[in-house]
This record gives sequence, C-alpha cells and structure tokens, in this order.
Amino acid sequence: MGEDDAENVRSTKARAKFRGLSEAEVFLEMEIENSHVAAEVTRLVAAYFCKFKTIIEDQCLAAASMIVLAVSCRIEKVAVFTLLTFVEKELLAGRPRPWN
Repeated sequence: MGEDDAENVRSTKARAKFRGLSEAEVFLEMEIENSHVAAEVTRLVAAYFCKFKTIIEDQCLAAASMIVLAVSCRIEKVAVFTLLTFVEKELLAGRPRPWN
C-alpha cells in the first residue's frame, strides 16, 4: 500500500489522482484487468457500503440516500451508482413475485 492508501482505505473521498476522470473514462477503465481506476472504484464501493450499512443500522433506509449528497466527483458518482445498483438488485431479488 502506498502512503496515502492506509489513511484513505475507508474514506468515501476519491484519491486526488482519480478525481478528474470523466464517467466514461471510469466505466472504460473498469473493463481493464488490474486497472488502478477499477481498484479505486472497488475501494470506494466498499467504503460507501460500510457507510450505507452504518446509516441503515443507526437510522433507516431513507436516510441512507444521504450518501448520494456527499459525492463530489465523477468517480465517486460511479462508485455510489455501482453500490446502489447492487443493493437494488439484491433487495428486488428477495422480494416475492407479484401474483399476475
């Protein structure tokens, strides 16, 4: 781990070197094996998940939407989008199917 990695592991703020990337660049990098950008998105998703889980445990699901307001750059937006897509799919997978 680099010097800033140890301090940044649980931070929901992207590292400075990734903050200027466009969403398209982030999504493209996520397709590349061993991409540093993809690793940063993974780290951010994990950090947001920890924050999301804590908020839900302490408050409620509606309050968890507040993590979206903390996003300050495109890579963070991609990470939150990735997390919320996962959570939505998992929640919908557990719901009973409608009768019709």
